[in-house]
Amino acid sequence: MCCAYWRKILLIYSMLFAVFISLFSLVINSATFALDTDAYVSLVRSVETGYHNIPNPAGLAFSPRARKFFIVDAPKSALPSAKIFDIMMMTSSGDLVSSVRTQITDPVNIAFDSKANRLLIYQPAVHKLIAVKAMADGNLDPAKVTSFDARKFGLRRPNGMTIDPSSGGLFILDSAVPEIIHVTPNADQGFDDASISYVCLEQIGISDIRGIAFNPANGHLYILSFTEKKLYEFTKSGKVVAIRDVSEFNLKNPQGMIFAPSGDLTDDPSQMNLYIADYGPDNKRSQKAHVLKNAQTYDGKEKDGKQMQGKIVELSLTQTPGVASTSSSSLVQTMDLSLLSPPSPDPAGITYLLSSNTLLVSDGEVDEMPIFVGVNLFEMSLTGNLLDTLSTTSFSFEPAGLTINPVNKHLFFTDDNVCKVFELDPGVDGLYDTSDDIVTSFSTSDFSCFDPEGIAYDSTQGALFIADGVSSEIHRVAPGDNGVFNGVPPTGDDRVTHFDTAILGVTDPEGIEFNPDNGHLYLIGKPPNILAEITTSGTLRRVFDISAANARKPAGLGLAPGSLDPNIKNIYIVDRGVDNDQNPNENDGKVYEISLPPISPGNQVPTVDAGSDQTIILPADASLDGSVFDDGLPNPPGAVTVTWSKIRGQGIVTFANANAIDTTASFPEVGTYVLRLTVDDGELINSDDVTIVVLGRGDEEFVDVRVAASTDDAEEKSTGNVALTSADLEMVLDGSDQTVGLRFNGINIPKNAIIINAYIQFKADERNSEATSLSIQGENVDNATTFTSVSRNISSRPRTIAAISWFPAPWTKLGELGLNQRTPDISSIIQEIVNRSGWSSGNSLAVIISGTGKRVADAFNGDTGGAPLLHAVYYLADHQPPIVDAGPDQTIALSGHAILDGTVSDDGLPSPPGSVITTWSQISGTGEVTFGDINAIDTTASFSEAGTYVLRLTADDGELIESDDITVVVNGATMVREIRVSASTDDAEERPSGSMLLSSTDLDLVFDKYNQIIGIRFNGITIPEGATITNAYIQFKADEITSEATSLTIQGEHVDNATAFTSSIGDISSRPRTTAAVSWSPAPWTTVGEVGPNQQTPDISSI
Repeated sequence: MCCAYWRKILLIYSMLFAVFISLFSLVINSATFALDTDAYVSLVRSVETGYHNIPNPAGLAFSPRARKFFIVDAPKSALPSAKIFDIMMMTSSGDLVSSVRTQITDPVNIAFDSKANRLLIYQPAVHKLIAVKAMADGNLDPAKVTSFDARKFGLRRPNGMTIDPSSGGLFILDSAVPEIIHVTPNADQGFDDASISYVCLEQIGISDIRGIAFNPANGHLYILSFTEKKLYEFTKSGKVVAIRDVSEFNLKNPQGMIFAPSGDLTDDPSQMNLYIADYGPDNKRSQKAHVLKNAQTYDGKEKDGKQMQGKIVELSLTQTPGVASTSSSSLVQTMDLSLLSPPSPDPAGITYLLSSNTLLVSDGEVDEMPIFVGVNLFEMSLTGNLLDTLSTTSFSFEPAGLTINPVNKHLFFTDDNVCKVFELDPGVDGLYDTSDDIVTSFSTSDFSCFDPEGIAYDSTQGALFIADGVSSEIHRVAPGDNGVFNGVPPTGDDRVTHFDTAILGVTDPEGIEFNPDNGHLYLIGKPPNILAEITTSGTLRRVFDISAANARKPAGLGLAPGSLDPNIKNIYIVDRGVDNDQNPNENDGKVYEISLPPISPGNQVPTVDAGSDQTIILPADASLDGSVFDDGLPNPPGAVTVTWSKIRGQGIVTFANANAIDTTASFPEVGTYVLRLTVDDGELINSDDVTIVVLGRGDEEFVDVRVAASTDDAEEKSTGNVALTSADLEMVLDGSDQTVGLRFNGINIPKNAIIINAYIQFKADERNSEATSLSIQGENVDNATTFTSVSRNISSRPRTIAAISWFPAPWTKLGELGLNQRTPDISSIIQEIVNRSGWSSGNSLAVIISGTGKRVADAFNGDTGGAPLLHAVYYLADHQPPIVDAGPDQTIALSGHAILDGTVSDDGLPSPPGSVITTWSQISGTGEVTFGDINAIDTTASFSEAGTYVLRLTADDGELIESDDITVVVNGATMVREIRVSASTDDAEERPSGSMLLSSTDLDLVFDKYNQIIGIRFNGITIPEGATITNAYIQFKADEITSEATSLTIQGEHVDNATAFTSSIGDISSRPRTTAAVSWSPAPWTTVGEVGPNQQTPDISSI
């Protein structure tokens, strides 16, 4: 029943029910607000749109296929009829890419329907719902427009609309009533005969509501109350489940809202954030519009004499896991930069100038304020006395981060307006901000760093570390062969890697500094009360409590001598305080000097393993089996504390004991959860994550397949003979240890199904109680064939990487068919097989069992009903991401090209489009890569210069994206070396007794009455250190005719320079061996003196 109807009832019976309604409203409000009235929300970024001639963004939608936002500017006044508007298209990084024109009367009422691939526009003046069809790539086709009669919706003051992408259901907020109108389209996605329902919001008591957004992550609706500055979260039925305070985000006139993928391009594509279109008077006094990235001429629209500054605000509703401080710190001093003359109200960067023993502070916002006098660099003593002022405005109005190369005195500045790093060479005079300065720059957006904030120089490696606030990433930039910072290819040859900071408990990193004394980095961001110490590869080492500083907006970091004791180094932190967006006259910049405790001598980081990933079915709990090792330092405490926490997933995870290494976890609902085990030794911390897939009862399916033929269970003796007709299966002792093979035919498990649980059930044929240790693996093929009597037909089959150990309990009863005769969970083995690119439902799989001891089970020929049974439980997700394999790594010559042999498979969802778009790209490398066809799965790649390249194959099905990387080593020139054994002490045979034979005229590989070990030494190998070995083999010459089955293992001696063999006992077998090993099963040698492929080993380049 809609709110309008309720109002009629209340008018008629107002006196009778006045008291009841008041009480009812009170109860509803109390119950509602008793839920979560302080839910998490944080500002990720604000993308300014005014510089794109969008001063008043109101309409906001997102096309998943195009990966673009659709933005419509609001008119200066209400429109009585439709007007032609430009729908502007903007990328997640804030780049304006294109626009289309269509008729719109009220821009706030637009939404993109990804199910039907169209943009919906409601025109209240004519009560029409307009659908603009999109093309296959998600971009709009304004020529394809459909109109629907929306009068039956009964809308009075529509103030936002959104769509459930899974169903296509349309939700419209009517702020006049207030209520939500839920419109479900018909089977053809039309609205002329759509079903309509209403969700009344009047009893909730919120006012000035605007904008509505559907969150596909949890199926909830979100509405903004601008008067209260609160964001309400509802279920589809209208129940309030959370309220978030958004007052701190300085929203001026919020309009349309949309959930879209996180602006952090390194986040999981399923990570959804809330985007709000907002505009209002701009209080800033800005002089930098002409340097903005991709800026267009601003039309200067004003309101009350002030420029209108539009923006798209991105908010995160997913709380980043917090991290507890492990070390204390001391506040040495606080420097108040508001007392400087001129002051620094928004300090952003700080670095130490060794040559003058001073601090240099950069201010990236002072130019927007009335107190700006043309300077934004402030040189101070270590106690805060202002010594000099300088300016970067000749190349940057917003010097955010700041660092120095102490060797050549070059300064580096980040500028997040233009997404660049500027390098300032002070020139011959060695002074900054003088006429002989040389300024160069490189782009950070070229490697997807769109919010460069803090910057640090690694003086030991000559590399830069750049903090990306929006993406919560640290980018490491190293110069290429030319030794200068000039950007990534094709502009320059810099090399970039990156790591995430959110998983460390630090988001929006604004400050970073390098400590040359221990090679670590210091990092600061949100929360503002901690300082993280990490390795240069992104591993957390210590977390310092800096709450004594009471920083509001900590930014840059600098490492410098202590102001009280120059023999120690302290951390200097700049604090921006209140943002000038909130208070244009603020002047509260500060610098804090913090003293950090040293690490105890010899203390090593604890090691931690959170255990294997799991899949469970509700209501079952996950059994968490972690492991932790520590060196006992420091002492005290001499012990570690451990903590389990939820990193990702819906709802609250309950741990039986969150401080036990081994515990259990229960889950409120189905979904994918990431749990973290953190260990802290009092100084250093470490952590590891485990993924738990939680399914609901009834979501799973199962198969039971029994061995159904005598050729589907077999035993292979140690001699290699295979028995197919035995009535029982000895696992594995039968005179000698044998290998058992089991084949299960017609497994109806779809490819890439999630295997929840799997086991093999045996039936006891004999009583056995001796200690038995078995190893279970699968045959690593797409479709296993039946066993044959060919020698070693079981052991010669390729095996899965996954292997399960089984130590069966005694079998004490003939015919027993219970838990003692059941293997452990072998789901990892079955998973590896069904994930193979060639697996198809209905294929067969084989299991191979080896080991020691004895358990005897019925075979097919002994008891067809008691033959081994495979039981597998699996789960199918509705929509799976594409499966991508970029192919094997390669090594090629520069003169050639890499043949890229990728594979992509997809489930055909969503439909449309029902297909995937594939793209090859260069991730890293010293030169430029040219692809034959960048969108073909199989193509070629040529390279401009020698080096190591990482190429990525990405597949996009319209909703989900997957990628895989391949490494290509390009050698400048290929050299061939041939070295022959040249002395009798360079080939030798070692008997089982250890005795050595150095003078034999032949080498028996390896049987000579008994198996022996052969050693071969090649002297004077002229291959440079670090050269890439593309191919290698040993060529033998046949001395005898031999045809028996032979299986050889080849390894190298793991030393820098191998010595000649001697007659010392065990001189071959005692030598250390390489990890790399190559198997060789040579074909028969049928001709004496033959020197050909049969006498040539496989490729031993890995050795």
